[in-house]
Amino acid sequence: MSDPQSAQRSSDPNSYSDHWFTTFLTDLDPQQTARDVEFLQRRLPLPSFRRVLDLCCGTGRHANPLTEGGYSVVALDRLFRALDVMANTVAGRVQRVQADMRALPIRDASLDAAICMWQSFGQFAPAVNRAVLVDVHRVLRPGGRFILDVYDRSFHERLPRRRVLERRGQRIVEERRLEGARLFVRLTYDAVDASTTDEFEWELYTRESLTSLGATVGLTLLAACADFDDRHALGLRLVGRVVARVVGLRAAGGLHGRVRPQLRRSRGRTGGRLGLG
Repeated sequence: MSDPQSAQRSSDPNSYSDHWFTTFLTDLDPQQTARDVEFLQRRLPLPSFRRVLDLCCGTGRHANPLTEGGYSVVALDRLFRALDVMANTVAGRVQRVQADMRALPIRDASLDAAICMWQSFGQFAPAVNRAVLVDVHRVLRPGGRFILDVYDRSFHERLPRRRVLERRGQRIVEERRLEGARLFVRLTYDAVDASTTDEFEWELYTRESLTSLGATVGLTLLAACADFDDRHALGLRLVGRVVARVVGLRAAGGLHGRVRPQLRRSRGRTGGRLGLG
């Protein structure tokens, strides 16, 4: 029987503390960001995929260079702090939106592509995760693409339950457990009071489970690879460090959809929603 508290947590978004923010979102490796962006540019070539939604954009690690590269980016995050940092770097060139990924304030079929990076997808209950994909599909034009950066379930099944990380000169203890396809992670920071912890959870996917999920909503898997390396586009084996799998789905017009594939378009009113012109 599942833990009632776990079930309740899975209905709410992961909350990121200020300490997590400063530990993991500052001084990110610029070479890794460059590799990420090069991959995105290959998979979303201009001019066909110019209008892009960066879902759960954080501080703009991908939105900023994509904008510099000629894309028209809507950067959406529920954390004002993250969007405020972005404002200091791109000064109005990115359309910033503070909103929840479960209710996108964007017009139907107004985007060429969407991206959701760094395991920002899967934090809710399965039905809610699917609803997020449905909404992403709604905002994509027919033939639009959705790139997901998610943890590989089979890889994480082999990881130890406890390990020690080093970030910015501090020691962080990571404790994890798997309950079926759901990963629970607890971080304890040695540099602060022992009661200061972060707890997160995500639904984990395999290539097969994502493909099946897409099939139920009319979305087609285009490609899947590891560590943003196209040479591993079919094998789906994660290499080296703990990295996320990148999955691309194509939106098929007139179908209920999810990741990168398209979902059926809503015929309802779209008043009050943002749109790229």
